[in-house]
Amino acid sequence: MITRRGPPQLQIPSPLWNRNRQAVDSNLTARSRESTLWSVEGDVDIVPDLEAAGDPRGPGGGHSDATADDDFRPYFLWDTQMTVGELRRMLRQADEEQRLVWIGRILREARYPDVWGFLTVGDVVSRWGRLHGRLGRKNAFWDFLIASWRRHGLIPAG
Repeated sequence: MITRRGPPQLQIPSPLWNRNRQAVDSNLTARSRESTLWSVEGDVDIVPDLEAAGDPRGPGGGHSDATADDDFRPYFLWDTQMTVGELRRMLRQADEEQRLVWIGRILREARYPDVWGFLTVGDVVSRWGRLHGRLGRKNAFWDFLIASWRRHGLIPAG
């Protein structure tokens, strides 16, 4: 019997599963020795090609429908009744402190491609010093991206 640690307990008594698992494990081990995809050497960067993206709003450019309709309620504002149009208005018209709150929420909660439906790279980079502590679990992600973009000369050194 195989028991997985941690809640909830999953018990799989099948001996066939054990045999298949061993075959899969040995196959993965053999492939990992042959393939360079399983090991990474040196720095690995996620660097946007801003020119090739074809979207002046920023890298990725291909945001989802969550940013297209002004009457739509975006998934990343799950705890408010705000629509896309209202969010865009807040980003344009609010004072700088309120703008930082909403930019921080977008960076923290929205998927990466959807961020660029509301913000430009300049919006993020110019406010980075004030946004840095507002991103919670996404802080490391944005730190990494901005540092990589700077290292590769895609944005000015800060």
